[in-house]
Amino acid sequence: MLTSQLPSRVEPYKLAARHERIEGLVALHKLPRLAEEAGDQTGDCHVVLEFGVDAQGRREIRGHLQATLALACRRCLVPLPQEVSSDFLLGMVTDEALAAELPASHEPVLVEKEQLDLLTVVEDELILSLPRWSITMKPNVMSRRSSWSAKQKARRQIQRQRRTLSRC
Repeated sequence: MLTSQLPSRVEPYKLAARHERIEGLVALHKLPRLAEEAGDQTGDCHVVLEFGVDAQGRREIRGHLQATLALACRRCLVPLPQEVSSDFLLGMVTDEALAAELPASHEPVLVEKEQLDLLTVVEDELILSLPRWSITMKPNVMSRRSSWSAKQKARRQIQRQRRTLSRC
């Protein structure tokens, strides 16, 4: 099933029984937990989800997502475009006790009342795919927030601390 926008909720057991494929976009501004972790975002995340049943009869979702996020540089705090992608394998469970029975290759995804919130799944995977930090590789790119004088003050403070430690 090819959609322009990914549906927010699906019946995953029916999709798995029919070995359906869903491909679509999720607007990044609709993901509030991602905004908390990485700041406000624009654009879309491209998502491909393949529902199926494995050889042991487990219902699963094989997925891939890809997005370009604007992540703040740790040096200069300027937002930098960062490609984020993830391949994942989810095992559908109806309660947390069944999650322990999944093999290590599967991450559990909780299906409640035979419904699955796809936006939550995509948001979780995007958050798990975030890099630890972003740093511009151009050393002369600096924002006004990290001016030369602020760097000099920090260097002087470090030098004072080193002198104090060397006296001990």
